[in-house]
Amino acid sequence: MIEVLWTRFNDIAEGFAVSPAELRAICDIPAMYVTKLEVDALFRSLDTDNNGLVDGMEMLAVAAMASGLDEAATARYIFRLFDFDESGELSLDEMTLALKSVLTGSAKLTGELPPEDQELE
Repeated sequence: MIEVLWTRFNDIAEGFAVSPAELRAICDIPAMYVTKLEVDALFRSLDTDNNGLVDGMEMLAVAAMASGLDEAATARYIFRLFDFDESGELSLDEMTLALKSVLTGSAKLTGELPPEDQELE
Protein backbone atom coordinates (compact mmCIF):
# COMPACT_ATOMS: atom_id res chain seq x y z
CA MET A 1 0.00 0.00 0.00
CA ILE A 2 2.86 2.37 0.80
CA GLU A 3 4.18 1.94 -2.74
CA VAL A 4 0.78 3.03 -4.05
CA LEU A 5 1.05 6.26 -2.02
CA TRP A 6 4.46 6.96 -3.61
CA THR A 7 3.07 6.34 -7.10
CA ARG A 8 0.00 8.50 -6.46
CA PHE A 9 2.20 11.26 -4.99
CA ASN A 10 4.27 11.28 -8.19
CA ASP A 11 1.13 11.31 -10.35
CA ILE A 12 -0.82 13.96 -8.41
CA ALA A 13 1.52 16.36 -6.60
CA GLU A 14 2.66 19.44 -8.50
CA GLY A 15 5.93 19.58 -6.54
CA PHE A 16 7.24 18.53 -3.15
CA ALA A 17 4.61 20.54 -1.26
CA VAL A 18 1.13 19.03 -1.06
CA SER A 19 -2.16 20.90 -0.67
CA PRO A 20 -5.13 19.48 1.26
CA ALA A 21 -6.88 18.52 -2.00
CA GLU A 22 -3.76 16.80 -3.31
CA LEU A 23 -3.31 14.87 -0.05
CA ARG A 24 -6.94 13.75 -0.20
CA ALA A 25 -6.46 12.59 -3.80
CA ILE A 26 -3.20 10.79 -2.95
CA CYS A 27 -4.86 8.97 -0.03
CA ASP A 28 -8.05 8.15 -1.95
CA ILE A 29 -7.26 4.46 -2.19
CA PRO A 30 -10.21 2.17 -1.42
CA ALA A 31 -8.01 -0.49 0.18
CA MET A 32 -6.66 2.07 2.68
CA TYR A 33 -10.04 2.74 4.30
CA VAL A 34 -8.99 6.28 5.19
CA THR A 35 -11.74 8.85 5.61
CA LYS A 36 -11.62 12.47 4.51
CA LEU A 37 -11.65 13.48 8.18
CA GLU A 38 -8.59 11.33 8.90
CA VAL A 39 -6.70 12.76 5.92
CA ASP A 40 -7.63 16.29 6.96
CA ALA A 41 -6.44 15.56 10.52
CA LEU A 42 -3.14 14.26 9.13
CA PHE A 43 -2.81 17.41 7.03
CA ARG A 44 -3.42 19.68 10.05
CA SER A 45 -0.84 17.74 12.07
CA LEU A 46 1.82 18.16 9.40
CA ASP A 47 1.01 21.77 8.44
CA THR A 48 2.53 23.25 11.59
CA ASP A 49 3.32 26.59 9.95
CA ASN A 50 -0.30 26.88 8.72
CA ASN A 51 0.70 27.78 5.17
CA GLY A 52 -1.80 25.39 3.58
CA LEU A 53 0.89 22.98 2.37
CA VAL A 54 2.72 19.98 3.78
CA ASP A 55 6.08 18.59 2.77
CA GLY A 56 5.32 15.58 0.60
CA MET A 57 8.54 13.81 1.54
CA GLU A 58 7.76 14.21 5.24
CA MET A 59 4.28 12.83 4.63
CA LEU A 60 5.57 9.81 2.70
CA ALA A 61 8.31 9.11 5.25
CA VAL A 62 5.86 9.30 8.15
CA ALA A 63 3.40 7.08 6.27
CA ALA A 64 6.16 4.49 5.92
CA MET A 65 7.00 4.70 9.61
CA ALA A 66 3.33 4.21 10.55
CA SER A 67 2.55 1.63 7.87
CA GLY A 68 3.23 -1.48 9.87
CA LEU A 69 6.01 -2.60 7.54
CA ASP A 70 8.84 -4.37 9.30
CA GLU A 71 11.99 -2.32 9.97
CA ALA A 72 13.92 -3.65 6.97
CA ALA A 73 11.07 -2.96 4.53
CA THR A 74 10.57 0.52 5.99
CA ALA A 75 14.29 1.28 5.65
CA ARG A 76 14.31 0.04 2.02
CA TYR A 77 11.26 2.14 1.16
CA ILE A 78 12.68 5.31 2.74
CA PHE A 79 16.03 4.66 1.03
CA ARG A 80 14.33 4.45 -2.38
CA LEU A 81 12.22 7.51 -1.57
CA PHE A 82 15.31 9.67 -1.03
CA ASP A 83 17.66 8.12 -3.62
CA PHE A 84 16.74 10.89 -6.07
CA ASP A 85 19.42 10.08 -8.61
CA GLU A 86 18.67 6.32 -8.37
CA SER A 87 22.35 5.58 -7.82
CA GLY A 88 21.71 2.89 -5.22
CA GLU A 89 23.47 5.08 -2.64
CA LEU A 90 22.40 8.07 -0.60
CA SER A 91 24.56 11.16 -0.85
CA LEU A 92 25.15 13.18 2.29
CA ASP A 93 22.45 15.63 1.16
CA GLU A 94 19.96 12.82 0.43
CA MET A 95 20.69 11.19 3.79
CA THR A 96 20.31 14.51 5.62
CA LEU A 97 16.98 15.15 3.89
CA ALA A 98 15.76 11.61 4.71
CA LEU A 99 16.71 12.00 8.37
CA LYS A 100 15.14 15.45 8.56
CA SER A 101 11.91 14.30 6.90
CA VAL A 102 11.48 11.27 9.15
CA LEU A 103 12.32 13.10 12.38
CA THR A 104 10.43 16.30 11.57
CA GLY A 105 7.32 14.48 10.35
CA SER A 106 7.34 12.17 13.37
CA ALA A 107 7.79 15.11 15.74
CA LYS A 108 4.85 16.93 14.18
CA LEU A 109 2.57 13.92 14.60
CA THR A 110 3.56 13.42 18.23
CA GLY A 111 3.48 17.10 19.18
CA GLU A 112 7.21 17.19 19.87
CA LEU A 113 9.47 19.99 18.70
CA PRO A 114 11.31 18.95 15.54
CA PRO A 115 15.11 19.00 15.75
CA GLU A 116 16.87 22.11 14.51
CA ASP A 117 18.61 21.90 11.13
CA GLN A 118 22.01 22.34 12.80
CA GLU A 119 21.33 19.35 15.06
CA LEU A 120 20.47 17.19 12.05
CA GLU A 121 23.44 18.25 9.98
